[in-house]
Amino acid sequence: MQIDAQVKSISDINQFFIVPDYQREYVWKANDQVKQFITDIDNAFETSNNDSSYYLGSVIIVKKHDNYDVIDGQQRLTTIVLTLCALKDFLESITRTESAENFYNAIKSWLSTFNMKTASHQNRVELQYEESQNYLGYLIHKKEYKGKVTPSIQKMQAAYDAMYEYVASLKNEGQEHLVDFITIFFNKIVLVFIVSADLHGALKIFETSNQRGASLDAMDLVKNLIFSEANEKDFPDIKSKWKMVVGNIHACKEGENPLRFLRYFLMARYCN
Repeated sequence: MQIDAQVKSISDINQFFIVPDYQREYVWKANDQVKQFITDIDNAFETSNNDSSYYLGSVIIVKKHDNYDVIDGQQRLTTIVLTLCALKDFLESITRTESAENFYNAIKSWLSTFNMKTASHQNRVELQYEESQNYLGYLIHKKEYKGKVTPSIQKMQAAYDAMYEYVASLKNEGQEHLVDFITIFFNKIVLVFIVSADLHGALKIFETSNQRGASLDAMDLVKNLIFSEANEKDFPDIKSKWKMVVGNIHACKEGENPLRFLRYFLMARYCN
């Protein structure tokens, strides 16, 4: 299995990422994982020096055409985008110094660039799963979203609000204090990008990795096993059937321990 690991600060990230439609939805909660994320970056800001970097976690990706599919780490990447959206929107709302103006433009360029091949804007992170409803794209380009507010969108909205509140609190100590934070956020916070040569290799890494965040449960690993053994052309069908299975389990009020229910069902139905 060919694996390439790259350590990158946020300012060094030049790839564009797609979270495939079979991936997990955004599940970080504002008062849990997002709060911990804010604590982590605040600690990095308060204790930073010229030589130190703050490791934020790892992201497992696999190259697909000109972009990279995210196999694990989408919660972290999405939250980084939400943070930069909050920074962009707050900077837009104030009278900016020259340094703040430079960062404001840099943040906009990082979040989305104009692709001359397609004559359209390409967002740094694109969420393809159904619950996302392209909400992240609306936020990046500051367009009003009028679609269905799914559970994932509710969590993204709550995360954005928490980030915006944190950013606004930094401004209370002066605009240069906020600019210092943006400098640290871009240059001193690092992620490890684990690049796999193919999807099956990436899924295997995902299965064996142990990362901070919303922990994977046994059902996630079962789903991962199914996808790792399947052909990519069958992914949409598998995703649809998996969603139906999970929906039926929750309808039976077995959502607290779905794997136990699934195991007993399989043993009863296929005992021979």
